[in-house]
Amino acid sequence: MNRRAENVEQDRKSRKSGLAIVVRVYWMFLGYIPMVASVASILEATDFPSAADFAFWTSVLSIALARFYDVTRLNGTTAEGGPATLADWRRHAAWLLGIATIVWAAIRILASRA
Repeated sequence: MNRRAENVEQDRKSRKSGLAIVVRVYWMFLGYIPMVASVASILEATDFPSAADFAFWTSVLSIALARFYDVTRLNGTTAEGGPATLADWRRHAAWLLGIATIVWAAIRILASRA
């Protein structure tokens, strides 16, 4: 491989690793901020479904999709440092969906009693 091709490959890898960091920070931390913030809005909402419900479920979906992209395109890793697989993604998505459903249902029950 010539020098120019090596530089192009190095640039591509550094951009990919930068994107990988952003995606991982999103699905591990930042993606949960709008989900948690929408909980307060759901409690105050008078209509059902509300924009806050949409925001909550959009956040859940975006977290799952970001994790999927990380695993399939960005060589995502597990907490132990090994390569993440689609089985890891399915496990994460199942936990995320299960916990989000329980939280959303509890918040909706509380909102209906207020």
